[in-house]
Amino acid sequence: MFDSTRLLHRLASWAGVVLVTLASCELGLRLVQWVRPSFIFASRDYNRFRGRAHAPNYQDQLNSRGFNDRERTIAKAPGGERILAVGDSFVFGIVPREQTFVTLLERHLGEAGGSPVEVINLGVPGTGPPEYVEMLRREGLAYAPDLVLCFVFLGNDLLETIRPPAWRRSYLAELGLYLTRILPAYQGRMIHGPTTYDDAKPNFDRHAYLRIQRARAVVFDSHDRRVSGLMANALAALGRMRDLAAAAGAGFAVVLIPDELQVDPELRREVLALPPGRNQAEFDWDRPNRVLAEGLAERGVPALDLTGPLRAASGEQRLYRLNDSHWNLAGNALAARLLGAWLAEEELRKARR
Repeated sequence: MFDSTRLLHRLASWAGVVLVTLASCELGLRLVQWVRPSFIFASRDYNRFRGRAHAPNYQDQLNSRGFNDRERTIAKAPGGERILAVGDSFVFGIVPREQTFVTLLERHLGEAGGSPVEVINLGVPGTGPPEYVEMLRREGLAYAPDLVLCFVFLGNDLLETIRPPAWRRSYLAELGLYLTRILPAYQGRMIHGPTTYDDAKPNFDRHAYLRIQRARAVVFDSHDRRVSGLMANALAALGRMRDLAAAAGAGFAVVLIPDELQVDPELRREVLALPPGRNQAEFDWDRPNRVLAEGLAERGVPALDLTGPLRAASGEQRLYRLNDSHWNLAGNALAARLLGAWLAEEELRKARR
């Protein structure tokens, strides 16, 4: 005779075991994340993608603070000048350190003569404007900078101003997402280890990269009402950075880095052709640039928009890595030259004092 009561008891016991197991796994993952943060799990902590001290990265190694930079002293050399570069993986550098635009910029400014100039790399992959504020407050100002340069990547920095949705706050769900969707498509790393750089090697397969870019295209969607809020969030964070820098006697300026979607019309065509398909007329590829530039001007913050120069140069050479929204060697070299010229202008020289 069928005993429904016993079956219900067994089902309840199994459910209890499953729930306890899931809860234990969730707690265990959170403890591991607390001890040794991993980029897999969504977090507002800017250490999420931060490298370990002295970790190998191509032919170099990260410094003792986990930045892709040579060792820097907190004390500034007498008569020297310091510029802080704050941003995400663009600032950290996806190419070897000697070819990143931060290193090249320091070299260009040093060759220009005058007082010694340090350009200190405080880039941490996977971060956005809210983390840039904390990075400056908690670590950057200790270097007594003369100028703080914040690099805003228009591809995802606006999206990084919002907190992850509730379902992504489960570390088990995040791990599942990473194992099933991100890892199979990802062919590269943020911290690259002792390997040789290949400027032609893609980080994602083409279809995965197109899907990533399709998700990012929301910030250029003329009809998406959320975008105004994202830009307001970014401007609020940049305003806080300006205030922190000013209180410390430092200048503050912003550099807008375009997404490859804004530079490459063929990539836009491929992305918008993904089902269900979108029309080019529904997108304004320069809207974030205009809104952020206007908002920064109202706050008295100098800004350099690299979109126009990169568009002009992209017809002659590739500036982004294959299937990767980061600059390749040529893109980094061009950015360093543009930044050097901009910083040499009188207005920026005043901002640096």
